[in-house]
Amino acid sequence: MTVRKKRITVCAIALSIPLAAASCMGNSDADRIGQARGALVDLVEGEDSGAIVEHCPDEISEMRISMESGGWVIEPESMEDLEEALEDFRGVFDGQSVEMTQHQTQIDGNRARENLTFRVTDDGWDRVVPVRMDLERRDGRWVVVGIHSFD
Repeated sequence: MTVRKKRITVCAIALSIPLAAASCMGNSDADRIGQARGALVDLVEGEDSGAIVEHCPDEISEMRISMESGGWVIEPESMEDLEEALEDFRGVFDGQSVEMTQHQTQIDGNRARENLTFRVTDDGWDRVVPVRMDLERRDGRWVVVGIHSFD
């Protein structure tokens, strides 16, 4: 009996180590920032405007959204303000087709910046819209504290 319990314990430990290692591997800074980037792309492409909210700070008023080369800044006070601001931000990208063409991630300690470029096509014309997403690491998670379009 004792031998059998030891074998089960050893097997359980042996199986848990690779599982624990695999779960840690998927949680790199680049992966977490990539999840926020994916949520922003979903917003811009009109697929899911709510996904980005999961990456916003708990204190909504810490979020900054700007459009028109940073000239129009929104500092939402409530969830309703944030959702409205995100919808306005999404309006910058109205067109038949929206596609992210490139992105670059810069991580500096507890701050990160994601620079993205989107191509918007509508009735035969194309335009390029650069976007910057600012993030901060808080309590082990990356939080989006700013989204800025430079249209």
